[in-house]
Amino acid sequence: MNLLNSSSGNKRRELGFLILYAAAFYAFIIHRSLQLSRDHYLKLFGLRPGWLLPHRLNDVSDAQWRNFQGNLPVLTIVFTLFTLIANL
Repeated sequence: MNLLNSSSGNKRRELGFLILYAAAFYAFIIHRSLQLSRDHYLKLFGLRPGWLLPHRLNDVSDAQWRNFQGNLPVLTIVFTLFTLIANL
C-alpha cells in the first residue's frame, strides 16, 4: 500500500515539474521574441501600423494575412447574417 502512495506522489511532483518547466520555457521564448523584435525594429521591412491592434505593426508582406485583414469586414457581415438566419 505504501508503494502505491509514493508512486502517486512521484507522479504529482513530476506533473508539477513539467507544468513549471513548460511555463518557464514559454515565458523565456516570448520574452526573447519580444527582445529580438525590439532590437531589430529598424531592420524589419514590410511592417506598417495596424488598425486591428493599435500601436502594433502588421506584416503587410504576408499576402495571406493581408488578404484576411482586407476581407475581415465582409467576413464579419456574412458571419453575422449566417448566425441570424441559422437561429431563425
